[in-house]
Amino acid sequence: MKLPLHVDNEFGFKPLEVIVRDGEFDSAVKIWKMMVQKEGVLNKYKHRHMGYEKPSVKRRRKASEAANRIFTNNLREAQMASGEWDFKQKKKEEKRLLKQSKRTTKPQDHATSPENNNG
Repeated sequence: MKLPLHVDNEFGFKPLEVIVRDGEFDSAVKIWKMMVQKEGVLNKYKHRHMGYEKPSVKRRRKASEAANRIFTNNLREAQMASGEWDFKQKKKEEKRLLKQSKRTTKPQDHATSPENNNG
C-alpha cells in the first residue's frame, strides 16, 4: 500500500497544507500543485468520476495499480533490509531542517524596520 506523503497517527492521514510566508502566494500555490501532483489526488478523482469504464480497461488499470503497489512495497522492503531506507529518511529530514533554518534566518521585511516607522 502506498503511504501518503503526510501521515498523521490519529486519522492515518493529514490534509496537504502549505504555509504562505511574507505574502508569497504564487510560490505557495506552486508548492501545493507539486504536492497534489505527487500524491496523485487529481488522477484518483478523475478515475472515480470519469463515468463508464469498460471492463477490459478497468481490469488493465487495476492490474497496473496492483503491479505498482507490489513493486513499491518490494522496493521499500529491500531498502529497509539493506539500511538504505533509514539513510534516505535521514537525508530527507536533514534537507527539511536545512530549509526550515534558511526560512528562519531570512532578513526582516523593510516595512517593519524601525527606520520606516513614522510613529
